[in-house]
Amino acid sequence: MSDLSGWSLEGLERRVHEGGAADGVEDWEQIRELSVGRMQSAAYPQEIRIRWAHLALAAIAGKYASPLEDPKKPVAESAHVRSFMIREFGESETDEARRIGELCADVEAHLGMTREEALQLASEWRGAPREQVLHLRRIKNMLTPLAGIQDLLREEDPIQQDITEWLTLIPRLP
Repeated sequence: MSDLSGWSLEGLERRVHEGGAADGVEDWEQIRELSVGRMQSAAYPQEIRIRWAHLALAAIAGKYASPLEDPKKPVAESAHVRSFMIREFGESETDEARRIGELCADVEAHLGMTREEALQLASEWRGAPREQVLHLRRIKNMLTPLAGIQDLLREEDPIQQDITEWLTLIPRLP
């Protein structure tokens, strides 16, 4: 693992977009961690923070590029970054990462079960097989970041309304 903490935003963006960003998962995680920290720092102007956020999203994609990875993991990590971007910088029609409807659709597409199935499993998760508990945990990890933007969800959008209903399950999930 190389130390990437001293790299500039421009240097890391260039490295990521040229395809040689990381020597392994650890480098991707280091880029993600560094980018999230700088995305959250009020010491940078908004446009720089947004670039750091996009770099974090690219690092998440790189970190989970293996087809063997559970696709729920990058959705959960990306939902944290995207929810922060929406809360902090507002929704944007020109920035895909800051579109609430697309974020909700992405999460909903990866839930892997109906709300009724999740509710049933959540009521008896302590006795459930490990895989079911992990599935419920990953659902919780994907939904939790959306709770921070719940007041921005539109009732007239069916997917956003579904997500609002899913959010009521968070306290019941492991």
